[in-house]
Amino acid sequence: MKKPSLLTLFSMKQIFAFMPTFLLSVIFCNAQKLTATDVNSPEVTVVVDIKVNPQFKSEVKSLVPELSALTIKEAGALSYNYYLSPDGNKILIIEQYKSLSAFQEHGKNLFSGPLGQKFRSSFTVNSIVVAGGNLPDSVGNFTVMKSIGGFNSKCE
Repeated sequence: MKKPSLLTLFSMKQIFAFMPTFLLSVIFCNAQKLTATDVNSPEVTVVVDIKVNPQFKSEVKSLVPELSALTIKEAGALSYNYYLSPDGNKILIIEQYKSLSAFQEHGKNLFSGPLGQKFRSSFTVNSIVVAGGNLPDSVGNFTVMKSIGGFNSKCE
């Protein structure tokens, strides 16, 4: 079965919804802080597309802080953000880790405890994309995307 692309998973309207945040960060950050993306960096970004199981729709906003509280304790976690669709049926998680092994450790931490069961009951994962510069060609059943360039803005 062919894996859907991110453009088929999210409408252009959803993608453009993230654009104002990006533009504001560029406008308000000092241009001196922009750095070229290190395509060999060990850091990874993970994008998870999730369907909220209908019977758990009312619990989503209380579950996310629990998941975040667990993840913030992990030494390799850099960022962990949840985005909910207006109808409450879809979640997009954008996660960043210091390395692929830090992301894999996060998975072990999450799914070995009671919060992992809660996650599995509440959500159906549609796809997981692991992106970064220094990745193997395959990472489990995830889609792998290798960095080929860009920039990062470090605001202070």
